Formats: sequence, C-alpha cells, structure tokens
Amino acid sequence: MAYLTEIIIEKKASLPKQTEKLVNQLCNKLKNGAYTPDNKNIVKLKDIATDEVNDFLLECLAEYNKTERHYREHHDIHGLYAVWAILSFSRKENVLAYFANIIDKKNEDFFLNHLFTLLNLPNVQHPYAERIKQYYDGIFHTLPSYQLMEKLGIDLPNKYDWSVSLHLMNFGKWFTTDGLTDDEKEKQFKLKIYFGSPGIKNDTFKISIENSLSQKIQKISFTDSEVFTIRVDEKEIGKPNLLELGKFLTQVENYFATTFNTDDLKGDTAYFSTSKGISRKKIEQWIKNRFNI
Repeated sequence: MAYLTEIIIEKKASLPKQTEKLVNQLCNKLKNGAYTPDNKNIVKLKDIATDEVNDFLLECLAEYNKTERHYREHHDIHGLYAVWAILSFSRKENVLAYFANIIDKKNEDFFLNHLFTLLNLPNVQHPYAERIKQYYDGIFHTLPSYQLMEKLGIDLPNKYDWSVSLHLMNFGKWFTTDGLTDDEKEKQFKLKIYFGSPGIKNDTFKISIENSLSQKIQKISFTDSEVFTIRVDEKEIGKPNLLELGKFLTQVENYFATTFNTDDLKGDTAYFSTSKGISRKKIEQWIKNRFNI
C-alpha cells in the first residue's frame, strides 16, 4: 500500500524537466509535515497548477486509488490535501470529473469535509463548493449533532462549520497533572465530548473516556462510525446516543466506578467551548442537567 506522496516522488522523474521542477515544489512542501494549505498560502500553489502538472497528479491519484483503504490511518490525507489544493484552481473537464466523482460517491465520504474546506476558500471559490453544500443540506437532518441542536432549540449561524467541545475530569485539573499522587493518577479519568459539522466519514461527534496517567490505561473512544478500545468492554458500555447522552454518562460512571461533575463548567475539572454564535446558555443547561433533554 503506497501513499500518494510516495507515488508522486517515484513517478516525477519521468516528467519533462519544467514540469518536474514544478512538481518538486510540491514535494518540498510535502516533506514538511506541518504544511497545510490555507486561504493565504494556497495562492502560491496557483503557479504550480499547470495543465501538465494537473494531468500528472490525476495519474498519481488513479494509481493511489487502486488500493482499498478502509481505515483513516490508511489514507495519506496530508498528500491528498496538498494535491487537491493544486487541482482546485483548474476548471478543466478531467479535474472537474475527478472532484465530481468524490462528491457523488455514496458511503465513501472519507474526506469530503477537507475537500469542502479547500473548495470553499475565498481565494479558490470553486463552483463545486456549492455542490457539496447541497449534498450536506440533504443529510443534515440524519446526523446526530444536528438532531441534538434541533432538540435543544439551537440555531446554527454557520451550519457548515461549527463545533462544541467539553472536557470533564472526575477530579484534579483538566489542564495539569501537578499535585496528583500516584494513587490519584491511577484513578483520574477524562471525559471528552466533541460534536459539530461533518468531519471525516461524515462523523459529527467524538466521545472518549480514558485514564491516561494510569500504568494500566483504559480507554474507549466513539465516533458516529467507529469505536476504539483499550482494556474496556464496549458491550458493557454501549454506543452513545447524543440525544440520550445522560444514559451513556451513567453507564460510563458505573463501568469505571467514578463520577463526573457537570455542575461547575468554570472550575478546574472542566473545559467548555462553542463556536461563535451558538447559545452557550442552552448548551450549559443541557450539560448541567447531566445531558438529559
């Protein structure tokens, strides 16, 4: 299973010199693991986006797609994001067909959120950004985070880009481990709850519980589509339902023999944030009511 970046590096030697020089600029950026195209630096990629480079990148993508990749870690999102950024400047038929195929695929929306972010950038303004919006508009009502917001009576200022994040500790401080005894480190648990607009695989939430300081780490992490465990029986806890998160909280507390205080969201054991424009008051009421609606 080759990653996209590796394929590009291996195949570029066969290119005409001028095209290879342009591709080398991309490769140099990919070697920097921290490089991520944004609205400011993406403009610099426009000079790389010649028809010859775009055709070459489409060939590399075709080879990359020959391998089935069922899990997130199988994907070269770093390479994909940079390549998509270059292709986003093209309006050629073959490039548009490639993007259309990604958007129109069913049940294969691994990184549609990343493609949407790129195509929707002000310095790109790709016509297919609207196409993705229309797709999202048709599925929002089926996604847990949007169902929760409707139940809570919360309007979303930007339904395509929003989030709510909550960290709870059973004791101690969420931002430091200072002052904890070895025994307390063994018993400290963190509950992290995140939900918002569609992410990878159209997932809209991630919930995890773990005792990361323990010598025998226990962890269970859920998204809409996946579960990951370390020394935890997922059958005894069950998959969380955002609309009935209070039941899940009780199951978690019983399983780990601990409790989480949802009353004090401004204290040391909690961290709470929302995107601008989302009603914090309504979210706080829901949390303080132990996630019961």
